[in-house]
Amino acid sequence: MKNIRFIAALIILFNLQFSILNTIRAQGNDNPSKVLRTVPQAYAFSVGMSPTDSTVYMTDVLILQQAQIVKSNGFLVGRQDYSSQFRNFLAQLDLPNRTCATVFNEKYKKISKEYDKMKADLIKRGFKISVIDQTEFRYIVINN
Repeated sequence: MKNIRFIAALIILFNLQFSILNTIRAQGNDNPSKVLRTVPQAYAFSVGMSPTDSTVYMTDVLILQQAQIVKSNGFLVGRQDYSSQFRNFLAQLDLPNRTCATVFNEKYKKISKEYDKMKADLIKRGFKISVIDQTEFRYIVINN
């Protein structure tokens, strides 16, 4: 039951993120530099899980070169696209229908701490963790 609530919470977060980004895009600002800022490096990892599988798939913490961040709220531009990239990668491994989330931060120390915390929490909840090495999966950077 805890696993279903956890997955439901992830889905709600995805929907919230998507609606906020659509609202920002709908504001119709013609000059992206007023809305977005580019950072030389950001760090991200993705998590993929299914309610029918006790294994959770996680990437290593990966570097995003020249990532774009929404100025008003600090969201990573295309975060749902990074999640889709990981979902498609898992589908190619014959692991379809995964709910995927991407977590990012501009500071390696913070993302590393969040990665360790999420990994420990998932293990505590009884999930098996399968880490996808960065030699197997890398993000394609999304820019507006």
